Amino acid sequence: MQINVCADLGASELKVIYQIGEKRPCGISLLPNILEVDSSAVNIYRQQQMSVSENIAWLKLNKGDTKVIAVDQLAENIFSLSNHRKLKINLADWRVLGIIGKIITIEREKVLTYPEEITLNLTVLLPFGESSSDATEDSIKKEIKVFKRELKKKLKRFYHNEQKRVVNLENIKILPEGVGSLMCSSNQECSTRTIVIMLGHRNTSYLYFKGDKFVNGDTTILGFHSFVKDFCSKTSGQEENNLTTTTLWKSRLDLNELYRISKTDRPEYQDIELQTLKQAFIDGRAELWGKIKVWLLKELETIEFDKMQFTGGVAEFLQPLIFEDKEFRNLPIEFAGSQYQETVKKSLTFPGLREEKIDELSLRLVDCYGVFSGVFQC
Repeated sequence: MQINVCADLGASELKVIYQIGEKRPCGISLLPNILEVDSSAVNIYRQQQMSVSENIAWLKLNKGDTKVIAVDQLAENIFSLSNHRKLKINLADWRVLGIIGKIITIEREKVLTYPEEITLNLTVLLPFGESSSDATEDSIKKEIKVFKRELKKKLKRFYHNEQKRVVNLENIKILPEGVGSLMCSSNQECSTRTIVIMLGHRNTSYLYFKGDKFVNGDTTILGFHSFVKDFCSKTSGQEENNLTTTTLWKSRLDLNELYRISKTDRPEYQDIELQTLKQAFIDGRAELWGKIKVWLLKELETIEFDKMQFTGGVAEFLQPLIFEDKEFRNLPIEFAGSQYQETVKKSLTFPGLREEKIDELSLRLVDCYGVFSGVFQC
């Protein structure tokens, strides 16, 4: 059985499109959390739960291993911890194993229909500085080689939730985040000069193209995580965890969503706290765009372009500020997320997701969808 997978290894969420054989492609997501724990900790957690979903997952390479790798929601539930300074490629092999394990779990009946070995064609999206390009530093190129070697080795036999999996990695590509947005533009003129600006949770990057030919690019550690950290430092009792991150993302549309992370139980203080949270949100969002803007203006000062395309979840988060900015509002700007979201929704199925979640995920899958369609020619 053949599985085609495109995985965007985002720092806030792993976005994945997969296809089994000629079936319609599917869109799923996982939390990026990874944590090494004793297998006894997993057993205790399982005993405490009434039921276990496909989001509760752990990995190991040998059946008798006493240490396991908790991934997805299980890792978040045991201990929520993020390290945005660490390269995404460092733990990418375990994240891919978690992705493949979840796909097999979701598609269990199809997998049982095809008892032969699973063959995997994989494309991974990473920040520009960690992807395969001529501009990549030698140290990162070594990391990429190690990642490919270790992933191929681990896929040959691993255990996902105590179930043995055997996967043959037939092909693997590593591409920079943001390139999928350009690939969505099927009518791109060969002479069009495009700057793709990828605004992600951990990184901000730009990619410069002439037609569909990549010219240059760069990346910086500046993203939504900067905003979350700033927000938590300016408010009382807030923590940098998945609940805070999700609530802040949803609050872009309605600031009253911030009540979800309110800490006070006293009604007379709730309005005061909510106003404090709202102001911290407004100030923090403006500060994030201000920092990104300074970096972009410096990097793009001498580059001539016909089109500027913003992509990534944070692009939608900052869209109102970008449109209002006097130095950007008159530029030929596109927002790939809102432009191609409906195409993604119509082209994929979303196993087990409610409509609200489908709207959110399809917006964040645009970059992944462009790459998947281009690489696997769907």
